[in-house]
Amino acid sequence: MSCGCKRTDSDAERRYAEVLERGGLREIVEQGRNALEEGSSALGHLVRAERAEVLGFGHDVVRMHRDAATRSNRRAVQQLGFVVDRIDARRKAEDWPGIVKDAQAGFREHGGRERVDDAREELRIHLLDQDAGPSAPVAEQLLALFDQAAERASEGSLDAVLDLMREGAQFASDGFASEQMGRQPAAHASALFGSGPPRAAGGQNVNGWCVALAACEVWAWSSYFAALAICFAVPFCWCCFFPVISLALLGHHLTCLALFAGGCSSTAG
Repeated sequence: MSCGCKRTDSDAERRYAEVLERGGLREIVEQGRNALEEGSSALGHLVRAERAEVLGFGHDVVRMHRDAATRSNRRAVQQLGFVVDRIDARRKAEDWPGIVKDAQAGFREHGGRERVDDAREELRIHLLDQDAGPSAPVAEQLLALFDQAAERASEGSLDAVLDLMREGAQFASDGFASEQMGRQPAAHASALFGSGPPRAAGGQNVNGWCVALAACEVWAWSSYFAALAICFAVPFCWCCFFPVISLALLGHHLTCLALFAGGCSSTAG
């Protein structure tokens, strides 16, 4: 598979999926996204239940939305558990060590670190120029979270990136399993993945920065770095990878904001 250089959204998504497929991670990434979307649905119903209650729509309407929130949330947590299991199984597959070795060699040979730096700059500009974008404190957390993921991927190690994906899925699962279903305030990005298990109980209250949004962005960044590493193991893919697949990365970031920015701002006090 070679990389063309068309800068279109549909081409970006298609090539992004093709690259992940070459590494056996496409279904894992897609299942993670589906789980996050289910978590977003749960938050939407939770917020509607609270609105219904204060607007006097009656117990039946409130209960309908709370029950829907519980069902969607349960499905999201179950799916994330399956994602963790699939990540563990992928690491044990016979072809995995070879893919890891080839990806790391290609990453070093073709300037992978420079591509990571370029991606960071593109994201920084995007966060500045985005219409109706996140607040300055949330933008700061988003960039810091990207930097953490980039540090894990700095040597092109798919093992390190897969570790981050697993931690991200577990972080999302733990966050959704709480009473607030992921809208509890997240710790600052620098504290999300320090030593010890990922923290999902909530932390400092930066308005608009919650566990669900952080989990979604972790999944977007880690999936991107997985695709980046895999691409360096595919002949000719690296030549035009960055301008094409970066469109998919920014698209996934926008999806995270669309899914969770409103729910994060509706945190119950």
